[in-house]
Amino acid sequence: MTILGRLRRLRLLRTFAASVGELHELRRAGYPLVPIIIGINLGLILEKNVGRSLLLSRDEPIIFVERPINAVILTVVALMLCCIVYSLLRSGRRDTAS
Repeated sequence: MTILGRLRRLRLLRTFAASVGELHELRRAGYPLVPIIIGINLGLILEKNVGRSLLLSRDEPIIFVERPINAVILTVVALMLCCIVYSLLRSGRRDTAS
């Protein structure tokens, strides 16, 4: 095995060990692990497919809103994020007012 192969294997092992340690800390803090693991896996898949879509469209982000269903989904997600931020800001104001 070459030195580069050993370094890659060592980096992968180090990343895996750090991930296991972080997941253990999250479990001790009371967070459910299944949604976190699903989110990590779906995030990796999403990142790969977004990159592929941008590559096929020659780095034009308009591909994500070109079709009406895509535009509707992105709008709904944006509205949901705005609602979350608004509720967090509102609850923060209540905490400081008390």
